[in-house]
Amino acid sequence: MTLPDGTQFEKVDSFYIYQGDIVLNEEQVNTLFNSSSDTRSGISTSSVKYWHSHRVYYTFASGFILKQNVYDAIQEWETKTSLRFIEGTGYGDYIEFFHGDGNYSNSIGRKDGKQVISLSETGSNTGTAIHEIGHAVGLIHE
Repeated sequence: MTLPDGTQFEKVDSFYIYQGDIVLNEEQVNTLFNSSSDTRSGISTSSVKYWHSHRVYYTFASGFILKQNVYDAIQEWETKTSLRFIEGTGYGDYIEFFHGDGNYSNSIGRKDGKQVISLSETGSNTGTAIHEIGHAVGLIHE
């Protein structure tokens, strides 16, 4: 699928893959890419939701084995930014790390409710976790 501005997506089932590792649903595509306000790499920056008070809540799916990679990635983010990551359940908007088919984030910025970051068991490291967290906090590829 190609938008009028040239932004391209690969459609897989009911999802759209943007830049190879950002998996969005149709509503997210319409919200993020169909605005004429400030754009950066095709994305309407005014529609990206950021984490309230710089706090990012997260949890791990059952059986997730790459926790240390995520902890190391979080340490990098906390050392270099004002973001603070809080592990636990019971938060309205949060990230769940799980082992999916590949490495990806399903949001650019904060998504209402649960959002996911997939880190494959065999093809992920701390750098991968840093990268995918970047999408979840609102960054895209340059």
